[in-house]
Formats: sequence, structure tokens, C-alpha cells
Amino acid sequence: MPGLPLLSIIVPTRARVSTLPFTLRTILDQRTRAFELIVSDNCSRDGTREAVHRIADDRLVYLDTGERLTMTDNWEFAVRRARGRYVLFVGDDDAILPGAIDRLEPFLAGGTASILTWPLMFYRWPIDGAPASASGGAAAAAAGPIDVRRRARFALRMGSWRHYAVPTIYHSAFHRTLVDAIRDRAGRVFHTMAPDVFAGFAGAALTPDAFSVGFPVSVSGASARSNSGRMMQVRGDSAAGAWNEHLSEYRDQPIHPSLYPRVPVRVNTIPTALLVARDLFPEAYGSDAFGYSEMWAYLLRTRRFCAWDVRPSWIVGERHQIRRHHPFSVGRFTAALGLQTGVALTHRLRRHDMHVAGRVPADIAAFVAMLGSAA
Repeated sequence: MPGLPLLSIIVPTRARVSTLPFTLRTILDQRTRAFELIVSDNCSRDGTREAVHRIADDRLVYLDTGERLTMTDNWEFAVRRARGRYVLFVGDDDAILPGAIDRLEPFLAGGTASILTWPLMFYRWPIDGAPASASGGAAAAAAGPIDVRRRARFALRMGSWRHYAVPTIYHSAFHRTLVDAIRDRAGRVFHTMAPDVFAGFAGAALTPDAFSVGFPVSVSGASARSNSGRMMQVRGDSAAGAWNEHLSEYRDQPIHPSLYPRVPVRVNTIPTALLVARDLFPEAYGSDAFGYSEMWAYLLRTRRFCAWDVRPSWIVGERHQIRRHHPFSVGRFTAALGLQTGVALTHRLRRHDMHVAGRVPADIAAFVAMLGSAA
């Protein structure tokens, strides 16, 4: 591959050889040779190295960390070795649509947008006896600029709600100059136990705009061995155990000091990412008060995913202790809880419209191939 690539696609992985080859197959299903595909293997011992080396394609680069790292450190390890004009992270159970990088290439070559993003689809691998399923928008959406800083500031005021509306380097492409600028300011590109979320808010602090290309490029997967998939398939103590296993390597990275420590660390991972980004980029976020009262309402709505057994009455009862760490208003919390209840109901009513019609194939490579043939 002559010259520097336009795009570095990074796939961090650790002991997921059951899904990784499918992911790599979809990424390499592109005509263009203007990208590199980096597999950053976090000290796997399940045949991952051999599986990657069986793929004969000079766009593919295999890296081995040599020692077990946290997910955040593996991301940092990989991004420092990327050579592309843009950088895109995808998971080892995710996919790129057939020919999507070909369609993306003119935007990469133009290089004018700091962040390129697109409508995202979701694929759930067969888990615990349940068949594969998929949702999201395969159809094209309107192309155009996105005010990412406005979205980020809204999420801060709302205590993390809609943090997912801020494009991150995971399933969006960040220009190399933006990646370098984050590192120059923050000492490294990735911080906290949610490196993708932190990078999104760091990026929004340094550039006000992203550009949506208007067509889907990638599919976010959830498999039995991935963090998101394991949270979906288990509940209660088992879900808490899955979370704790993931976070056990982050003993030296505490939650943000303003957060209430009497809740599980897993509950505070997203707020910590936003608050650390706010602290490191005060010129962009310093005037925006973080919505702690609104945060509690959002955490309640998402408590099942975090395997957190809590009721609103407990939060209100803890208000005096909570106020030792950050502001808390019962009135604002109650109003935000009403808002989140309404949002949850709306999502349930719309969910049946989101699912992909027909039988969904049992692996993500077959799924995106099906989408490509139907396009």
C-alpha cells in the first residue's frame, strides 16, 4: 500500500476469535486500498494471532500489546501506531458495510471535516439461545454538518443523558489533527473507563462541527463475549459480575471525585468520562454546570443495564449525603425523572418500527452482505 493511508481502522481485541474473523472480513470487503486495518491484540491466548495471520491482505496490520492492558490502554497503544489521515475504531464483533469505505473515500480525501460520522445500525449476535436480531436505520439520512459541541454541552447539563448523540472515535472517523490535539492537551487520547465517550467529548471541546455523510458505514455488534452483549444476556448478580470483571483492571482509575461513591463504580463510568473531559477542557465546558440532579434520573432509567437495584426513594433518602459530594435538588430530580419516564415510554412504543424485517443471519458478516445485496 504506497504512501500513507487515508484511514486507519483500528479493531482492539482480546480473546474473541469467535467473532473477530467475521469483523475483519467485512472491513476488507472494499475495493479501495487507501486504508489500513489494525488489529490490536490485547495479549490473547485463544488463537487470535493465528486467525489474523491466515488472512492474506497487505492492508491488514497485526499488533500484540505483549502484556495485558486495560481496554483504555489498548486503545492508546493502537492509536499511537496508526498512520492514517483519519482514525476509526470498531469493535471485534462489529462490521463495516460492503463498499462503505469506497463511498467514504472522497470525504476522507477531502480532509476538511475534523469528524466524519454516519447513521449507525445495531446487530445482536445469537446470545443465550436467542436468535440474531438487528435494528437501526439502513436507509440514507440527510447529509450535512452537526454541531457536536452543542450536543456535548446539552449532555453535560442533562447529567449524561444523550451523551450517545455526540460522535466518538468509535464508529466515527476523527481527523489525525484532532487526535493529536486531544493528546497534546490531555496527555493522551483516551482517559477513564469509557475511552470512546471521553474522546467524543474531548473532540467536541476542540472542534464545534462534525459532518454526517448521510449513509451508513458501520454496524455496532453485541456478542456473547463482548461487554455490551454480556450485559444484555444476564441480569442481577450475574450482570454485576460481568461489569465487575470488565472494570477490575481499572483499580488505579477512580471515579470523578464529585460523584457519590456509595453507588457501584459501573454506574458512574459515563458521568466520569464527561466530567473528566469537562475538567480537561474548561475553555469549552467551564461555564456549563453539570446536571447532577438530572444525572440521577438518567441513571435510574438505565439502571437495568448497569445491574443496579435502586429506587427513587433511596436517592431522595440519601440526599444529605449526596450533597456532600455535589449539588442535588429534589425538585429538579423529580422533574428529570418524569422526563426520563416519558422518554422510556416513547422508545418502547417506537421499538417495533426499528427492527430489521425478515430473518437475521447468525453472523454479522452474512448480515451486512445481505444488506449490501439488497441495496
